[in-house]
Amino acid sequence: MYSLIIENKDGLQLKFNSIGANYNITNAQGLSPAKATINTNTAALIDGATFNSAKVNMRTINLAFTIEYPVEANRLQVYKVLRTKEPVTLYYKSNLLDVYIKGYVESIDIGHFDVKQKASIAIQCPFPYFSSAQAVINELTSIINMFHFPFWSQGGKNLLQTTAVQTEHNGITFIPNEDGSITVNGTATANAYIIVGAVQLNAGVEYLLNGCPSGGGRNTYRLYWQGVTGNYDEGQGTSYTPSTSGSVNIRIVVYEGATVNNLKFYPMVRYSTYEESSFQPFGFGEIVFGQIDTEAKAEVVNNGGIETGLIFELYAMDTIVNPKIFNYLTSEYIGLNFTMQAGDLIIINTMQGQKSITLIRDAVESNIFNSLQKGSTWLQLASNGSVFVYEVESGQLERLEVDIQHNDLFEGV
Repeated sequence: MYSLIIENKDGLQLKFNSIGANYNITNAQGLSPAKATINTNTAALIDGATFNSAKVNMRTINLAFTIEYPVEANRLQVYKVLRTKEPVTLYYKSNLLDVYIKGYVESIDIGHFDVKQKASIAIQCPFPYFSSAQAVINELTSIINMFHFPFWSQGGKNLLQTTAVQTEHNGITFIPNEDGSITVNGTATANAYIIVGAVQLNAGVEYLLNGCPSGGGRNTYRLYWQGVTGNYDEGQGTSYTPSTSGSVNIRIVVYEGATVNNLKFYPMVRYSTYEESSFQPFGFGEIVFGQIDTEAKAEVVNNGGIETGLIFELYAMDTIVNPKIFNYLTSEYIGLNFTMQAGDLIIINTMQGQKSITLIRDAVESNIFNSLQKGSTWLQLASNGSVFVYEVESGQLERLEVDIQHNDLFEGV
């Protein structure tokens, strides 16, 4: 059993072959692997030819289908959704596949006077491969996960327990993570807030609050003690000595108009006697259950069998100088001559027709394509999978998070 949906650029859809569907497919062509062009050279008096190059041609998908009752209303809906020359996305889902392909409507033919009205559509797909609907994400980490178990300590550094749940407020999505950090995405249509949690404070004791990414301010975002005027963490931390004992909420605010993309807050309240400000989850002691791997590797599996581009996301938790990612098996690399600040996110896209290097700093995107190191290769995921490693010229390797994202490509369905 399969389902097939065609969606236009406005989000309008035609659904085929579902229960009670208005349209049922009777014939489909162009869902198998697309044809290739093989270029060869011939020479006099030499049998055969010499291979020169090859490429897969663009794909044409032809669908024939019946239009069910009410016929006229459903036919008009076909015209509304499938507009000639306009872009569409075709989604195909079966027991084993969930894929899509993008194309343009070449033609639509309707058999107006058929006893059971029939229609056919031709879709030209410049990129001939089907892409998996869900992206695959692999984490390239320099930390080896060792044996661990929950260990709560009354003397843990972080006094703030994150009790927030995933919330969307005024265009901003707040996502609590297992370690107590908060990931923030979106554009604020008005000031957007979330209460991270509450912390019990004692009178006369100095406490420190930190965990706001760099770039905080009254026009972007802040971490703060609720009800304590003028006491904000904008990336440098802040202190507070209450005059009376009691519970205080810790809040995050993203100000109206600010745009954030995978911005991470690491909220932490600690006694001022703890000078070290690196984040630690609530209630956990200083026991380490992992170790740094100087040859950290990410084995990325390709389930589609077609070489494809990748998206590398590099998130800096501290100053990182000149990051470089290698293909472990071929020694090819892509590197940057760039110094990352804490909170920076760099997105490297190596996909065909989309190659780019983008920096997101303080919620502002900028093109840093000219930071590409000489000798770099736009790394691809091999048809049988690849292994990637990374290094930095200066900075702590474990303070750089690298995620590798790709969509599997399929020749046919």
